[in-house]
Amino acid sequence: MKGVIIFLFVFLVSFSFVSASLEKSFSEIDSYITQYDSGEITAPQLIVYIDYSQNKMYGSLSGERQISESEVKKFFEKVNNSRNKGNFKRFEYQKIFQTKDFQIIFYAYPFVRHDREYYESKEDLENSYYIDYQLYSSSSVNSFSSEFENFVTDLKGDLNKKDFNYDKLKSEFSKLRNNFQKESNCEEILKDLGFIEYEKKYPSDKKNFYYNVSETKDKKCWKNTQCQPKCETKKDCSNSGSKCSQKEVCSPVCSDVFNASSNSTNQVCKDECKIEEVCEELPQDCREYQNCYDECKDEEKCEEFISSEIKLEANCDKDFSNLNLNSWGDFEKYQGLNEGGWDCQPQIDSLVGMRKALQKDFNEDFAKWYFEDFLIGDYDKILNGAGGFREALWRLIRIEEEISNNLQCSKTGEWPEGFEKIEFNYKNNNTNVEVWEKSIPISFDQNKKYYTTLFKYSWMPDKEIAKDLINYMVLNNSFGPNEKEISKIQSDEGQMEIINSLSERYGGSFDVQLSLKESRGDFEVKKYLQINPDVILRISDFINESSDISIDMDYDVAYNFVSYMINKFDGEKIEGPFWVQIEEDSGPANLFSALGAISKAWKEGVTIKPRYALIKLLFNVKDISQLMSGPSKSSSIDSQNKQIKISGKAVLDNKW
Repeated sequence: MKGVIIFLFVFLVSFSFVSASLEKSFSEIDSYITQYDSGEITAPQLIVYIDYSQNKMYGSLSGERQISESEVKKFFEKVNNSRNKGNFKRFEYQKIFQTKDFQIIFYAYPFVRHDREYYESKEDLENSYYIDYQLYSSSSVNSFSSEFENFVTDLKGDLNKKDFNYDKLKSEFSKLRNNFQKESNCEEILKDLGFIEYEKKYPSDKKNFYYNVSETKDKKCWKNTQCQPKCETKKDCSNSGSKCSQKEVCSPVCSDVFNASSNSTNQVCKDECKIEEVCEELPQDCREYQNCYDECKDEEKCEEFISSEIKLEANCDKDFSNLNLNSWGDFEKYQGLNEGGWDCQPQIDSLVGMRKALQKDFNEDFAKWYFEDFLIGDYDKILNGAGGFREALWRLIRIEEEISNNLQCSKTGEWPEGFEKIEFNYKNNNTNVEVWEKSIPISFDQNKKYYTTLFKYSWMPDKEIAKDLINYMVLNNSFGPNEKEISKIQSDEGQMEIINSLSERYGGSFDVQLSLKESRGDFEVKKYLQINPDVILRISDFINESSDISIDMDYDVAYNFVSYMINKFDGEKIEGPFWVQIEEDSGPANLFSALGAISKAWKEGVTIKPRYALIKLLFNVKDISQLMSGPSKSSSIDSQNKQIKISGKAVLDNKW
């Protein structure tokens, strides 16, 4: 029966949009951040304002339902590594806002609309994008650079120590690598840190970088024989022989003669000649030539070489980035730092920091401000900001879901400290809010206790405000879901399946004529609701075909009926993280209660034509309910695999 409630509530108070450009929306967000940083508004209030601005942002689409890439490029920064780890939705652009305590990052996700216009177009359509945002603790923002510098400093300090804290370095590097794998601007970050790109040996989209941490050098020497060519001029001579001839050869012949008169002896010589053969040597026959040879000598030669090295190596590509440590030689013992496992403690610490920023002002005063100040007297805020309080609650719950997903790879595996209990109630004539928190043992995690935020929520505008709001929407022609909600439905395969199924049951389009008037006064509104794959969900002044169902309601009866149904069903529903799956009581009692309310409203001022259409409508309540309520708020990817069911009594009974 919840679908009937929401179906009628869409008619009474439909979400719409107010024209606002991206530039104006981001300017508004800047102003809200300034107010937060100065203490004028709290963190929960800031989330309300961000949700309000985001809803208005879609008014700039002019009916296109997605934001064009040309518009995104004006205000968003391109993310180089859009498929990095943790980026499951593949965002391609981001816009960062910094507060004193945390960051607000808007992401632009690629969005392909497979509708009639897309297929009928003869030209390639410009890429379109869907925009959403996330909150991050300041401790988790831009921390990779500082973590890198700290790790390198610690590593260098331990290189020359015999005893060093291996486990500490291993933990630091594991954390560093895990954070790097989630960085979207891989190449830019590495270059800023001083990494050098390796020269590519072949074409590739992947880029590889290195960062030298340290190296040691050694010297090796060897004897080196150096030879130089040398030439000398030499002579080569040979004897020519001798020349002989007959010659008279004379030689003196002397003899002593005694002279008696002088009583002395005198030597008397005379030549005696004879013919002899005389020979003489002929001159030598000589020639000069060059004698060349290598003149060698031994000398010692030495050169330096890298004997040990430790460096960080990283790669970046469109699908994945990674960081590793490469060490060898005397530094080989550090190679084991690569074996560090996935450490999720930094992510948990960051989430706790985000929780602390929100919890201190998440109280009854926040509820009073939202329902008694923010939503009062401003139709624009009601139309675009009516989901802000629930959005703030779901931000708390998403933090808990993310922590639960990271516990298995944390240091202790236990729920972290730092949570301060949030518990308050807020009620008035048209609002009922209950928020409480408790630690719940979880069966799929060995009955460890998970800190859990639970809430009940029901709200609708005051009767007179709702009437004025409807008049305001009529004047501004702003009936129907806003462009953000349409984009969400189009991008959700399950929602589109519901639309296709529902429209097929009604001959291709589910068309309803809606008429609302006041029995006293001149208030009257007539609209047509269409649900089909072409328009998704549209409320307009007319339709081309006859309606499948016609609903005429008295305003007072309609308001009282919707109030009853919202309080009866939505107001009693307990919502929380994915591990709290309350089985709603959809038995006969609730069915008869809903039918009783419908019967009472029907008798007092509701006419449904044809009458049999009511029965058919009831058979389609589940699909209509799922379509109107939209995709699940839970952001956990593994929620469907980890669901456990806890009875309402167990959750309400605070005896854990």
